[in-house]
Amino acid sequence: ETEAVVSTQSTGGRLTAHPSVSSHLLSDMTEVECTELTTRPLCFVDTAGSGLHETLLGVSRGNEGEAKLVVQYLTSLKEAGVKESDMAVITPYNLQIEFIRNEMMGQFKEVEVRTVDGFQ
Repeated sequence: ETEAVVSTQSTGGRLTAHPSVSSHLLSDMTEVECTELTTRPLCFVDTAGSGLHETLLGVSRGNEGEAKLVVQYLTSLKEAGVKESDMAVITPYNLQIEFIRNEMMGQFKEVEVRTVDGFQ
């Protein structure tokens, strides 16, 4: 399910997960607690109308408020037992990478934060 959304958005549906892992959830890992975040394959957060404003810098975009939300989600996942090395953040814009890394303030050193292209 997750890979279908990412694949459709980033590669036009050409990328799919192997059937042996396509239904895995974070909560399937023995050290991870079952929480709202770990028992769902994907989480979308609608920030429209929330007062979180986007910054445009050249051709890149970012949103500092959304970067704070990302760090809150990372914190919740870590508290549920997810290892930093098992987390990653994918964003379409380089400016958003900067905002997220700044918000992380040296925490989550093992969490990769990259654009879709950066993970390919």
